[in-house]
Amino acid sequence: MNLKNVFHFCCGNQKHKISMAVNILTTDDLQKFKDEFFAEFKLMINRQTKSDSPNKREWLRTKEVCKMLGISLSKLQYMRDNGEIKFTRIGGTIFYSLEEINKLLSSNSNQLKAF
Repeated sequence: MNLKNVFHFCCGNQKHKISMAVNILTTDDLQKFKDEFFAEFKLMINRQTKSDSPNKREWLRTKEVCKMLGISLSKLQYMRDNGEIKFTRIGGTIFYSLEEINKLLSSNSNQLKAF
């Protein structure tokens, strides 16, 4: 919805009038934005087909991370709950940044070399 507000102000001896449009967002507008955003996001994720190597993609799903780290689903859940691994939840799907996974692997390998 577009409304037009007119503001009057004085500067010295002169009076000025400013007219500007005001946009009002409704809950329907926000719902439409959310639906469009998730549709675009799903398209982006689906472009990363199952045949792509996980090492070539920017975002990984839970099962791919478990396989990459050699851990169980419950261990990954434990790591998420304790803040040991960063993740992003979109809707009901959890994504992990490949860059963050690689940092985690690097930091753990450095710790192992210290012993």
